Amino acid sequence: LTTTITMVLILCRNKLTSVPKSIGELKAIKVLDLSVNQLQALPEEICALSELNTLNVSCNSIAALPDGLSKCVKLASINVSKNALSRLPDDLWYGEWLWEGERERQAAGWRGEREA
Repeated sequence: LTTTITMVLILCRNKLTSVPKSIGELKAIKVLDLSVNQLQALPEEICALSELNTLNVSCNSIAALPDGLSKCVKLASINVSKNALSRLPDDLWYGEWLWEGERERQAAGWRGEREA
């Protein structure tokens, strides 16, 4: 019998204004939900989460994502909706899953402008 443990950290709806830099020490996190808080930024240390598969930071006030987020090589799902983002980090565009998403957005006429 093999047991698989998925480490999930759900901190949504907690009125968080920041994420501690020590988040980078939780290397086994696969799902991180920081949605519906009051975050304006994410620490660069979040890029050390090598097992991270799903990141939800929707419904915050984040203006920019850390540039090293592409180091999370297992990241397959990211929700950044309803934030103050004007662009995604350049290095994220090298991931296959984001290239597909970019093609879909371009086909739908999305040009990177924020919706009113």
